[in-house]
Parts: sequence; C-alpha cells; structure tokens
Amino acid sequence: VNDLINRYFAALQEGDEETLTALRDNTGTAELLRMQENSSHIEAYTDISCYTKTGLEADSYVVFACYELKFQGIDTMLPGIAPLYVCRNEQGDYYLHDLTQDEAASSYANEVAAQEDVAALYARVNETYAARLAEDETLAAYMESYQNDMMVAVGEALEEQTAEAENTQEAEGNGDSGEASGESEASSG
Repeated sequence: VNDLINRYFAALQEGDEETLTALRDNTGTAELLRMQENSSHIEAYTDISCYTKTGLEADSYVVFACYELKFQGIDTMLPGIAPLYVCRNEQGDYYLHDLTQDEAASSYANEVAAQEDVAALYARVNETYAARLAEDETLAAYMESYQNDMMVAVGEALEEQTAEAENTQEAEGNGDSGEASGESEASSG
C-alpha cells in the first residue's frame, strides 16, 4: 500500500497521466486535467506517510496520506493530507478506487474520517498549514492566486477539449457541410 501511495504522489508531481490512469480504477478527464495543471506548480511531495484503516471489504483500506508539499519558487513547504481508498484487484495489485462511483465505500470512508484519531490527524495538519501560511506572506499570497488560477486553467482546458471533440464529431458526421456546423455552434451558444 505504501508503495502504491508513493508511486501515486510521484506521478502527481510529474503530471504523469499514464501512471495516474494505471494506478486508479476511474480517472475522469477533469480530474486528469486538474492533476496535470497542479503538477506544473509542484516541485516536490516529500515526507509521505500513510495512516491506514481497514476498508469496507477484504484487502481494502482507507488511507490518509500525509505529506509535505513544495511549490515551485516558494521556500516554505505546506503539509497536506489526502484521503484515498485502496483496493486489491484479481491479480493481487493494489489500486486507488474512485469513491465518486461507489456510494457505500464513500460513506464508509467518511465515517472513518470522522473517527477521533483521524479527526485529530486532520486537525494537526490544518493547524500546521494555517501556521505556515501566517508565517509566510509570500506563500499565503501564492496559495490564494494558485487556487484561483487552477480553477481557471482546468475550466479552459475542459472547454478546449469539449470544442475539439465537437469539431471532430462534426467533421466526421458532416463531411463538407460547413453550414450545419455553423448552425449548431450558433444554437448551442
């Protein structure tokens, strides 16, 4: 499990779409775009440690991955915590399970996150995070703009991908009918 989490954070750091997709059972386009955009700002994930609880099924775990995050050009590192759900496939390999597609496992992971020991872990991470932001004005300003920039960048990338997909479908479906594509653009906009 620790190896899986370390490989996941290495892939996040590098924006390695192929590895991220291979380590997860379902990764949507928006999630991949967010991960790739995020990687362009991240210099390193360090001090990764896993706080692990038993999952809902055999060979599954709710993992709270704690880490230190170093952004490009910023000296102060920020702590973070990522709740992850780990399962084992038929081949015996661990993978990250997408909880957005699994209501029962998602509900269970939320129950585990509310347990006293896990809540205390979150509190420690949040206290350290807030203290470091308070100590470093450059970091605080960076984080504020970073979060806004991320939302804009991912939104623009999604719009671009959607437009490319629509243009491809129109080109395949309409052949030489330029008027039809102009009409559909006007009616959808």
